[in-house]
Amino acid sequence: MLCRMPAHLDRPDAPYLQIAHQLRQRIESGALAPGERVPSAREIAAEWSVALVTASKALAALSATGLTEARPGLGTFVTE
Repeated sequence: MLCRMPAHLDRPDAPYLQIAHQLRQRIESGALAPGERVPSAREIAAEWSVALVTASKALAALSATGLTEARPGLGTFVTE
């Protein structure tokens, strides 16, 4: 039996995608410059009033596009 993901998890209006979009806008506008640390999952969770898992998914979405990279023990940074 196949287990399907709930449809709402991949909608473009999913909260993590909205957050990723806003962070992407900050990067593209220069508000977050190359080499600069992006907000942590905890900071995102507090700013957008979402769960840590939602914040982590937003960071993962940015990383998947190549806009950011995680540096273990340091945080997530805008790629050069």
